[in-house]
Formats: sequence, structure tokens, C-alpha cells
Amino acid sequence: MGTKNLPAKMYKSGQRTEKTLRFVFDDNNDRYLDLSKALSEVNRVAYRQGLYYYVSAVELQDAADGSTVDISVLPDTWVTKQSWIRGYQHWQKMNERSDIPVAKYSDFKIRMTQTVSSGTFATPEGHGSADEYALSKYIYDLAAESGSMGEADLFMVGAEQGQFPNITGYGLIRGYMNTRRNAGDINAADDPVPDAASADIMALTGSDGHPQIVANKVDSNDLTPYDHDNYYGASQGDLSRQFRLATGYGAGRATTIGGFCVPFGLMKVEATCDGEWSLTIKLTPGPYHGVYAERVFDDQ
Repeated sequence: MGTKNLPAKMYKSGQRTEKTLRFVFDDNNDRYLDLSKALSEVNRVAYRQGLYYYVSAVELQDAADGSTVDISVLPDTWVTKQSWIRGYQHWQKMNERSDIPVAKYSDFKIRMTQTVSSGTFATPEGHGSADEYALSKYIYDLAAESGSMGEADLFMVGAEQGQFPNITGYGLIRGYMNTRRNAGDINAADDPVPDAASADIMALTGSDGHPQIVANKVDSNDLTPYDHDNYYGASQGDLSRQFRLATGYGAGRATTIGGFCVPFGLMKVEATCDGEWSLTIKLTPGPYHGVYAERVFDDQ
């Protein structure tokens, strides 16, 4: 017979989601993060890249005094939005030129900048890397008379790579810019489309069902965007590190951080403290004997 000393059923936990992502680096090379990839690897669910993700806090830990980290994101403007939409729609049209179905985990995934490494994303500590995370490529008409095709990597910021018609990297914002009317050009009364539009690979694509498009659809994104046989929690050290507390300057001063969930009330505290120290834990008020607590499942 189950105990009745449990929270009311109306207090449900909802879907359990790990929202803390910890990355560990050992050099000063530029690093790139894809939150959709990292969330997929941590939670074993396919997150799409093409969304506006919001980060509540970023904390630098375990760094020597005087260290700095600059965090950069794409410009949050209508140009970025429209450039992404254009690239996504053209990519969809490209795939529709073959009637075979897309892979289960097919998604429009791009690099951040023209730098090749901006498409190599770090994996959160303690989690297996994705079984497959193939970035999207754009297959375009290289020569209409011969039926040959070109293939270009996609990124948001930066100039195209290669020379037309042999473009190997395509900047979505620059491509959008090169195919819009120059409404602000006071020397052009008819607001012409820039000459660069005549060499834009997305604007020129139009043939049907090329084998290279079929091959990309068949060979990419069939596997899970997380390590399918590596469960986080199977190893001794697989704990979710939430934050670090540290004493400030002067006796008795300390830093604190807001609330977080503690599954089953279990916590691990690792300390490197000299002399006497203390840890104060305050629980959230609620209806379960004065504190807030949720059932793991309804039938408890």
C-alpha cells in the first residue's frame, strides 16, 4: 500500500528537461556553440536549430584571474530573419525537386559565419556527441546545358566562398542583400536589383531531381542527433553541475544564486575550503508540509 505522505496530484512536474549546459575547453581557440545540438545531446530529443533561443545567464567558471570571455550572437534584426527565411525556403524547394521522403531528423542547419570552424559545435561535458549532425548544403545548377551541379555550405554572416559559378560557401545575409532592390540608391531612379543577383546561386537554381540532391536526402540525418547508446547518468560522475558559490572580499561575504530543482532531494557538495565554513539551503514555500514539492508520477 502506497504512502499518502505525498504532494497533491495537481502539482505535476511536467516534462523533465535539463536546461544547464556546461562546456569545458582547454585552449584559447575560438569556439562555437549550437544550443539546438547541445540540447539534443543532453535531453535525447531533436531540437531544431531555426528558432530564437533565449539564455538567462552565462557564467565563466574555473578560469584564472584576469580571464575574459566575449560572447557574440547573430544580429537580431529583420535582415537576419528574412535572410534565414529565404535560405530555408530555397532549401525546401531544392529538396522538393526529388520525390523521395526526407530523413527523420532532417532540419535546416547552417554555420554561423564563413569560418569553417563555425560549423563545428562543442558538445556539453559528460554527454556523447550526436550520432549524426549533418549541416545543410545547397545544391545548385552549375551549368544548365550540361546538367552539372554545384554544392555550397550555408552560413549567416560573411561573403561567399569560391568564384561564381563554383561557389562552395554561401552567406545568407549577403545573398539576401545582393538580391534586394536598392531602394536607397539615389543614383538609380528605378531602384534596380544589384548586378550581383545575376551570380546568386539560390536565385538561379531551377532544374529537377538531380542525383546529388537525392544522395544528400538519402545519406544525411537518418541517425539520432544525440548519442543513442550513451545515457547520461550511467557513470559515477554524471551529475548536473548547477553553479559555483565563492566567498567575496571580506569576512562573511559570499555570493548566492537563485532557485533550482533537486530531483529526489539529493545534492552533492564539493568544497575546497580552509577552516570553518557553512552552507545555507532555503527551500521554496509550498503546500507540502510547508514546502513546494511535486510527484514524480500521478499514481504514487
